[in-house]
Parts: sequence; structure tokens; C-alpha cells
Amino acid sequence: MERFLFKAEDGTEISAAKWMPENEPSGLIQIVHGMNEHIGRYDETAKFFVEKGYAVFGEDHRGHGLTGKNGQMGHFADKEGYLKVIEDNHTLLKMMKKEYPDKKLILYGHSMGSFISRNMAWKYGKDIDFLLLSGSGNFSNWYIYSNLLTLAFFSLLKKQTNPLPFVHNIGMKVLNKSFEPRKTDYDWLSTDPAIAQEFLNDPLCGTMNSIAFYKDLMMIMKSMQDKENIAKIPKELPIFIFSGSMDPVGKNGKTVKTAYKNYVNAGLKNIKLK
Repeated sequence: MERFLFKAEDGTEISAAKWMPENEPSGLIQIVHGMNEHIGRYDETAKFFVEKGYAVFGEDHRGHGLTGKNGQMGHFADKEGYLKVIEDNHTLLKMMKKEYPDKKLILYGHSMGSFISRNMAWKYGKDIDFLLLSGSGNFSNWYIYSNLLTLAFFSLLKKQTNPLPFVHNIGMKVLNKSFEPRKTDYDWLSTDPAIAQEFLNDPLCGTMNSIAFYKDLMMIMKSMQDKENIAKIPKELPIFIFSGSMDPVGKNGKTVKTAYKNYVNAGLKNIKLK
């Protein structure tokens, strides 16, 4: 893994990483990581793809990983952070395409990273040759708007940068519902307990998120599911959606199927669900 920095559109310095094969890459893969983690956690995944001949790239989102260490962990931005993190990933995508203009590009988003990737698909679908979505889901309007209303109330009492540990605790309770009695807050992450422990031991993981971050998360969800936005995704874009049968983010596969059906109903022709 080789680390490098790039400038976002607003001048923010973004930390990124790349994994390169020994020979000319057969294609490009951009990994978009999930919430409260960082691209370094995908080292084994990236190495697997490198063995297949791919060049792999990914960045640490604002408020995450090494990018977050230069700002505030658990906080995208004071305003419109959800738009900025989407653009940051598109900036990296453009850099990859500029360096390897004749190579096909696979965009692979996991969990929150899949939400970001789904927004990139409708905004910049022509730049993507294949879309992989793991650990995704779909969320009701009631869930999104009730959370936005609650966060608007807290915004009257606290600064946008203030963390909300009680929201974190509620989230962990919901995510771990099927895994009680749990040993850690992150038992839901994997069937392998070592993965949860690895996450807990990582000082760049598990940060408490800000009021603004949770607003941004709701807006990412809202935007990715908007019917008008979905209609903008290229109809021939190959999409593969896969998720664990007990992944609580997708309600054990239930809302993953909803996302799939929404894409099919929008006329997307080259989409598979596993």
C-alpha cells in the first residue's frame, strides 16, 4: 500500500492509498469505505484484487482515517459535507482515469461507502464501467425525515461540530439486536469476532460523529433513493449488489432487495442481486 495526498475542490487535503500490480494493470478499482473506518482496513481486499491484475485506489473520507486527523474525526464539514465527500471520491476517480485513460473502472462501495457510490452512479455514471455495492440498504422517508427533524432540534441547542454519543449508543443497540448478548458494540460487523476486535483496537475507527455528520448521512440516503436521481443512472451500467444475510444495515437483506427492485423498476437492465 502506497499513501498519497490530493486536493479536493475546496482545497481540503485528502489522504488516499493505492495498491499497484507489478505489471500494467488490467483494470482499475476504486474502493469507497464505510462509516467510522478508513481505507487502510481494505488492505487484504485490495491485495486480492491486485493479484488479479487490478490497480486499486481509495481515499479516507473527511472526518475519517488520516484525512480526519487533519480536521475533526466524525465530521465531514460544517455545511453540505455529504456533497463534498461525493465530490472528493469523484476527484479521485478522475485522477485514476487520467492516469489510465484506456482502463475500465470498477467502483466498489461498502456500507456507507455504497451510499456514496450510489450517488456517484447517478451523478457520474458515465465515468463508471461497473458498480459493486456491498452491505447496502434502503431507508423509509419516515426514518430519514424524522431523523433530520430531530437533528434540526439538536442544532438549536448545540454546535454542528458537537458529537452525539447517545445517537451512537442507540445505533449500536439497533445494529446488534440480532447479536445479543454481545461482547462488543461491533459484534454485528462480521461473523468473525476477530474483525470486531480489530476495529475496536484501531485508533482511527469507531469515532463519535457530529450533528452535521448525521445530517449528511441522512442526506446521502435521501439523495441515493430519490426516483429522479435513480432515473439518471445509465440504463446499461452493470451493477452487482450483495450483502450478508444477517447484515443489519440492510435489515438482513430485506431493504437490499428494496434497493434492487427500485433500480429494476427504473429500467436498469444489467443488475444482479446476491
